[in-house]
Amino acid sequence: MQIGKDFELIIDVGGTNIEVYEWSTDKHTFCCTRKITSPRSSTELYAKLQSIYEECTEGRALVGLPGPIRDQIQEDCWCFPLGYSVKRSRILNSKRIVEWCNDTEALALIAATGNYYHDNDLRYLGGAVGPDLILTLGTSFGYCSLSYNSETGKLISCKSSEFAHVRVILSDRLEEMTSNHNLPYLNKLLRKKYEGVLSGYGWRYVLENYDSLIEEVARAGEEISTLNTASMLYSWLVGELIVPLSVLGRPYTKIILLHGGVTRMFDQHGLSILRSRCHQVSPDVQIIQTVKGHYA
Repeated sequence: MQIGKDFELIIDVGGTNIEVYEWSTDKHTFCCTRKITSPRSSTELYAKLQSIYEECTEGRALVGLPGPIRDQIQEDCWCFPLGYSVKRSRILNSKRIVEWCNDTEALALIAATGNYYHDNDLRYLGGAVGPDLILTLGTSFGYCSLSYNSETGKLISCKSSEFAHVRVILSDRLEEMTSNHNLPYLNKLLRKKYEGVLSGYGWRYVLENYDSLIEEVARAGEEISTLNTASMLYSWLVGELIVPLSVLGRPYTKIILLHGGVTRMFDQHGLSILRSRCHQVSPDVQIIQTVKGHYA
């Protein structure tokens, strides 16, 4: 998505919730004004969007959907996390200009608007330049790379990639572990696509099979003294899977934003484990986590 238009309203439609962000003229940033449970049918979604348009700030609106969107001509978008297809013509509104994009691209626009002001704002904490990579771990998995003007730091483009339906790329460490040892529980997880690992499905699998997984990891020679909970083990696993993604096509990635409901189970210990693994490969990389709409 090329950045050349201003929006007063951004609606992030996720597999579980819809988050509505309105532009604040006073704060010169987007503020999250409401959070709504995602409708279970396309008909309900169309009605909910029209209601949001009526209730919110006038002006250009952007709807971010959890599915592949190429341009403003495309008519249908299958949204796997929602379980139904969305038609572009049905999300339009007669009183305002409405565009659509992938939900990670919508998040990119929000994240690049400056410092945060409230706990429920989605904002990059570090200043003018936002994240280089956004990874969303929720009902499914999202991947978006961002580019900035080297002089002004302003966001100039963001591009989502459909990694959700791609088989996971293993780090060198995971490749070595699974090649040299019989690890049925770990192998079952790692044979999945990203949507089955870096998502609620993957987290639940680790939670339900923690004892078997930690025994396999220990047997493969990994130090497990810091992996004494399912949250810490999953944090370690996420770190191993982020390493290949962080350098895929963008070796200069410095800031990675983790967003989505699954990231809320990362405590400070888990984040330290995740960051430590990423720093082994790229010492300069910074991991930022969103919790309840703001950055930790």
